[in-house]
Formats: sequence, C-alpha cells, structure tokens
Amino acid sequence: MKMRQFIAIAFVAVLTTACTKDGKVYQVPLADARRAVGAAVLPPSLFGVQTPDWYVSGVAGTSDVFWIGRKNGREVFRYLASLTQESQGSTRVNVELKNASGPEAENSALKKFYLVAITERIASTLENRPFDMQRIQSAKAAAAIGNMGAIRASMEEAAAASERLESSSAYRRR
Repeated sequence: MKMRQFIAIAFVAVLTTACTKDGKVYQVPLADARRAVGAAVLPPSLFGVQTPDWYVSGVAGTSDVFWIGRKNGREVFRYLASLTQESQGSTRVNVELKNASGPEAENSALKKFYLVAITERIASTLENRPFDMQRIQSAKAAAAIGNMGAIRASMEEAAAASERLESSSAYRRR
C-alpha cells in the first residue's frame, strides 16, 4: 500500500514539474542552439527611429545568452535566453526580462514587445525560417500606443529643429 502511495505522489510531482517548465523546446542540439542564438540579430526595421543598440552576449561556461539593449550609451534592457538540453538533440529555450532602467522600464508594453520580438527571432532562427512579423504585430501595436508620448515629443523636437534650420537658411540667403 505504501509503495502505491509513493508511486502516485512521485508521478504527480513529475507531472507537475513537466507541466510547469517554461520556454519552448526546439529540435536542435544544445551546442548548435547556443551558437545560433548567440549569432541571431533583430531585424533593423523592427523598431523605427526609437531603436536601441542591441548586442548579444553569451556567458562563458554556460548556455545563457543575453540580449542587451542600449540607448545613448546606457543599458535600458537586458533579456536572458536560458538554453538547457531537454533530450539528446533538443533544447529548451526560455526568454525573460532580467533588467530594465530609465523611462523604458516604466513601459510594460514596450518591455513585452521586446520580449515577443526576441522570442520570435530565436524561434525563427532555431526553426530555420524567416522572421515572421505577423507573430509580433499585436505586441508592436501595444508598444506604439504605450510609447505615443515619446513619439510625439520626438516629432515635435524634429519639427522645431527643422524650423530653426529653415529660418537660419532663410537669413543666410538674404
């Protein structure tokens, strides 16, 4: 009787653990997945004029890969892609936000958009397919709405600079 209870409890524990694992499994060996994720880049047209400078950095001795976004020389986002061997020839990838700072840290839609975009870039790379913009459109739209104030301020700044340039050019022509 006790053996049956032990087996039932062990089965439930294993099932619970298996069902709560984060990330997605790709049919790519761990070493190949780490190399591919470490070399993947986001499409430059993805972010428009508000694009952070992104770089990807592996952590020596681990299968962790960081995607780090910088603006004006300071780090604004740090996403971690944790890669673990799921079985022989397959890798589980979990992407999560590890750090955010500055005004960008307050914009949850923008943080979610970057998470969705990075996850799609990793998926498309490991599935050997083109980056699919359709998979990120709703997150991109939400980020644009959430970032509308910054976009408006940027446009007003550009318009003011244009007016200053125009008036100084007109003055020189006289």
